[in-house]
Parts: sequence; C-alpha cells; structure tokens
Amino acid sequence: MPGYWWQCEHCLGNATFAAACNTTSICRFIRDVLMPADFNQELLLQMCAQCGDRALRITFDFPRGDPETVRLLHLVGRPQETGSPYLPMMWETYPVSDPEARWFHFNYMNDRNPYGLNRAAVFDSTSLEAIFDLFSQKTGHRPFGESV
Repeated sequence: MPGYWWQCEHCLGNATFAAACNTTSICRFIRDVLMPADFNQELLLQMCAQCGDRALRITFDFPRGDPETVRLLHLVGRPQETGSPYLPMMWETYPVSDPEARWFHFNYMNDRNPYGLNRAAVFDSTSLEAIFDLFSQKTGHRPFGESV
C-alpha cells in the first residue's frame, strides 16, 4: 500500500482511497471531501467491503526510530483566508500496537501537496487555542480527557 491507505479495524482488510471514498489520495480526500463537509468527522469512518462493518480508517506508517502503524481518529483543519492554499491541521491518531493511546499530530498541506503531511505545522498561541477549540467542537470532546 502507498503512504496512506484505509484499513478495517475489525477484519484488517485494506482498501485504496478510490475504493473507500471515491478519491485518489489523502490530499484529495482532505481537500475535496473533508473541507467541503466542514471537517465532518463521520467521513473518517467508511464501510469495509470485506466484512461489511463501518470500520475503515485512514492508516499510515508513522516514521520514527521504530516505525509505527497508526490509524486516524479525528482530523480538523483551519483554512486560512480565502484563496490561501495553506491548511494547518491537527490529527488525533492511535498506534495500532496500543489502541488506547492517543497521539496528536500538527501538520499542514499547501493545496494538494503531501509534503507538509510529514512536517510540523507551526501555530502561534492564538491559533493553537483555536485549533483545540475547533477539535472540541467537531469531536465533542477535549483532547485532554474532559468532556465538552
């Protein structure tokens, strides 16, 4: 599988972006599906063609000393002023080896270029507070455990 794919949490079956959500890549999914849907979190869980469960999640190998396969739980982004291609994002994931753990990634995209998905986004304190507020609004919970 290429860098990002869909994998079922139940049967571990894999699916391409084309099969799971009718797009060709993670970048197109974010720009053409999630953004127009105002980052609707329900779109991050798709139906598995192999087992029939709604348990497909975006999955990728997280590069570090010992690579770890992780699955995406939530993704929110803060589009900039109209016409700007820059999209800073916050992703909540979990390592497949420890499904109870939660990791937060701060990355970005410029238009449909995947380069920033492997780089850190930089937030000033106001923007960081805003992305956490947006995360809480879209997911219904705060990343540090308390309910909204």
